[in-house]
Amino acid sequence: MEPTPDKAERFERVAEVALKLIEKHGLERLTIAQVARTAKVSRSWIYKYVGSSQTDLVQFAVDHFGRILASIDRRDNPKDPKAWIESALSGTVDLFNRASSHPWLVILYFRYRGTPTVPGRRIDQIEKQYVRVFAQEVQEALGFGANYAAFLATSIMAVRMGLVHQWVTTPQRDLIQQAKLLELVEVVLMKMVISQ
Repeated sequence: MEPTPDKAERFERVAEVALKLIEKHGLERLTIAQVARTAKVSRSWIYKYVGSSQTDLVQFAVDHFGRILASIDRRDNPKDPKAWIESALSGTVDLFNRASSHPWLVILYFRYRGTPTVPGRRIDQIEKQYVRVFAQEVQEALGFGANYAAFLATSIMAVRMGLVHQWVTTPQRDLIQQAKLLELVEVVLMKMVISQ
């Protein structure tokens, strides 16, 4: 059952507030009361729909990040290399746009990725799912074997996230033009796709 628009908007608000508070104050200082107050929902609403512990809240918020990441490459799966590269570049533009409006997502990704924390473990699960789905699309679209498709999916994710992180954390973003970064991604994609 899909949540009502009001409930969906609350879910979005709670997830974003939780992630922003983690980014600003750290994981240890996150409380349900603080999230409820800032997101303008009751604690009982969070207990009912999200969970009753800080772990539940963090998992919920990081899963929100996962849904954003998963939506980046959701489009038709072209069957020729040039169209596939264009589609992958479009996904990269989507990622830059998301990072522009939600820079804390990228900062949190790099802060917790690979750590034994709740966000770190969830990020690991999200990455594995993303790579699995993206690699399957690469196999179907380009006819690559499973190992190279997984390598390509992992590499594209790493290049994209690294460039977006560099762009988000640079005080003078206009010095690092998105167009130049996209050109770099295109060169990497062309080399990886055409060299096979």
